[in-house]
Amino acid sequence: MLAQDEISRKAELIQKRKVLSGAQKRMEDLDKIIQRLYEDSVLGKLSDLRFQKLSAQYEMKQEEIQRLAVSLEQEIENEAGQIADVGRFLQLAERYSDLIGT
Repeated sequence: MLAQDEISRKAELIQKRKVLSGAQKRMEDLDKIIQRLYEDSVLGKLSDLRFQKLSAQYEMKQEEIQRLAVSLEQEIENEAGQIADVGRFLQLAERYSDLIGT
């Protein structure tokens, strides 16, 4: 039962790491977009009003993704610790069951 729980936790941990990686990639992409917007604004390709609206939207999205990333990092850290605890428990249980069985 605990071994199955450990397996499902590891699968969930892998999934969360993938989501975190995607969030980090998206934040990098948003940085590049904001930089291009700024350059377009400086070069006169974009009005100041349009630049302000777009940059505000992208910055809001970036803050949202940042909050998600922080939350995922905490969850990953907690789950990794729990998986390690379960693994240690299973090793101890196996060792002691071997002693009792002999």
